Amino acid sequence: MIGHLLYVILAASAFVAPFVGPYPVLYASIFCMPMMQTMPFPLGTLSVPINLTLLGLVIAVPREPSVAGGSWRLPVRGPVVLMVVTSLIGLSIRWFGEQVQGRFYSVDIVEASKVTWGTVTGFVLYALAFRQLRGASEHVRHRLVTLCQLSLASEGAITIVERLRNAGRSTAHLGEPNKAGAFFASGAAFFLAFALFDRTRRRWAYLVAVVLCMSGVFNSLSRGAMLAVAVAVALVLAVFFTATRGRTGTKVAVILLAVLLTAHASLFLPQRVMDRVLQTFGGESSVEGEEIEIDGSSAQRIIFWKAGWELFTEWPLGYGTATFGQLQLSMTGYDKASHNIYVLMLVEQGAQGFVAIVLLVFGVLVYLWRTFARTDDDQIRCLALALMGSWTAHFLAHFFVNSFFSPQITGQFLILLACLGGAVPAGTQPSATKKRKGATASSA
Repeated sequence: MIGHLLYVILAASAFVAPFVGPYPVLYASIFCMPMMQTMPFPLGTLSVPINLTLLGLVIAVPREPSVAGGSWRLPVRGPVVLMVVTSLIGLSIRWFGEQVQGRFYSVDIVEASKVTWGTVTGFVLYALAFRQLRGASEHVRHRLVTLCQLSLASEGAITIVERLRNAGRSTAHLGEPNKAGAFFASGAAFFLAFALFDRTRRRWAYLVAVVLCMSGVFNSLSRGAMLAVAVAVALVLAVFFTATRGRTGTKVAVILLAVLLTAHASLFLPQRVMDRVLQTFGGESSVEGEEIEIDGSSAQRIIFWKAGWELFTEWPLGYGTATFGQLQLSMTGYDKASHNIYVLMLVEQGAQGFVAIVLLVFGVLVYLWRTFARTDDDQIRCLALALMGSWTAHFLAHFFVNSFFSPQITGQFLILLACLGGAVPAGTQPSATKKRKGATASSA
């Protein structure tokens, strides 16, 4: 029922966008993003929630005028364009193999086209959101961040309810445990940055939200997500401690809290989470005839990854979109996903696709770090650090799952990245920004 109500709100905000502007559809979509796959779409492909969002952003007229002298260029546009191009190349390779080479594929070209559209959808969303958000006011950015935070925290709370109802692996609206784990790992690092930077009573709300997202990670029982959140949280703390001046009280409190949590880890970590981690090296499984001390699930993934590497070395240019499952079935007897977005790219998109995703990962990290380091606006620095932690969790968690390009998982991140990119024109110096703010305040 709630999903249907939110769908009506999203659809209404999309179709009134030409009259009221793009912000309502952005607000609705950033809140609804994690649950979009569970929403109805009564009129076919066009009425799919993410497509409605894109439609609304296309037909809306940008609300903010350009800043004189500002350079409004899409951040990380090079890696984004390369990623889209290699996705289209992958579909072309897939079509060539079927139409020219006469290869049979269990997934037809129409479904492969849908997979390709699903891959590039997030980047289209990113570009359209940036078009609407460049030069947006601080109030708009704040509202987008707040709605994203409410969405993340509420999804984490749902996993607690599911766990109380004895769900084996809780996922909220994310559907699959490893996807859910990646989502919540990014959320925990995201909220931690706000808890570190905030000087008001909202800090306690951010700390609660960190706990809710960590609960989501633990309730998903995704070991990849547990590793990802540990590294992402460590990155956020390292950047905060080494690249942020002052805030001695916060830093001392963090150190004391870290010592407390480390000394009493057994009290805070659920037993089933510790059992899940220990299970990884708690058995013996066979990989290519060799017995190793690892559980069956992990052993299967190693088999999948080795098969993927062999497929890549046999044909480095890639076999085309939506071919991995069939190729793996012929090699290993398993008709399963690769459980690793990077192996999937090597096999389906080839070397060019792997290079594209690596450039995307590092390009976004470099952009976020430069944004953090080059401005003295605490709100922008906080958002840049939060997104840095979120992105780190995403790309690490997706060593164990394939949902990296799904708007349901990374759509919120992309909208906020566009929001951050629209906060200050490319090439504008922090001093110029401060002068412009001071002039505005004086005139007011």
